Amino acid sequence: MNVSSVRKIRGQAGQLIRLPRKVSKGVFGLAGFRRPKVFAIGFNKTGTSSLNQLFATLGYDAYHGPGWRSQGPRSWLLNSRDAFSDGIPLDLDAIDHGFPGSHFILQVRSLEPWLLSRLAHIRRAKARRETAFAPDWDDTEEAVVHWIRQRTQYHALVLRKFVDRRLLVIDYTRDAHANEKVASFLGKTIQPSRYWANQVEKAPDQSHLDLISSAYSRLGVTDRQSNILTPSLVQDGENDNLCCDTRELNDSGIWGKGS
Repeated sequence: MNVSSVRKIRGQAGQLIRLPRKVSKGVFGLAGFRRPKVFAIGFNKTGTSSLNQLFATLGYDAYHGPGWRSQGPRSWLLNSRDAFSDGIPLDLDAIDHGFPGSHFILQVRSLEPWLLSRLAHIRRAKARRETAFAPDWDDTEEAVVHWIRQRTQYHALVLRKFVDRRLLVIDYTRDAHANEKVASFLGKTIQPSRYWANQVEKAPDQSHLDLISSAYSRLGVTDRQSNILTPSLVQDGENDNLCCDTRELNDSGIWGKGS
């Protein structure tokens, strides 16, 4: 028996061992006995792979992918797993109310690198001949304009929702201590480490830079590096007392009066 066969058998055995625990969590959750969860509620392309790996390291049964975003408190997926990442939930209030005591993490990234990462992801998908592209998930100017607007609107909504509670706001691309901050927020400890799973990125495509520049012009965007809100899109008085960048937060990265 070769090494790969042994590893495969070990992996299958590990899944069988974990299965009863997942089943019991799911059954109890659907019966109304729900445990607090960990939700990473920022957009994709903001370090979600790094968060997912960290969750697993910290002992959570972590799920990384789009499948959880549309799920509610009575879904098997949300009840049978512990931590979730990769995109924003369709109904944040539902999962907040459905899983009281849960931890919420808003992972963010500077505007232009985030846009470039999304466009590069879509280009790679098209090169693989994937064809299911919605109007708001494509490498078009309309899609980029939508992303820029949605980002500030959604981040502002999250900050207002958690103004009286603890919310961790983290930027994996900037913060060398992101892992330690996440672990501390969750009441756990981890050895200091700098880990960003997808940190190696190619030079941006000029056509993507031109596309983004056109979107900026349409929206009147003049600030491209703030990682929470885009100040030029914020109306006077609309988002008073909200922060535009993680550099405005305390050293722990906590937003809200619970900090």
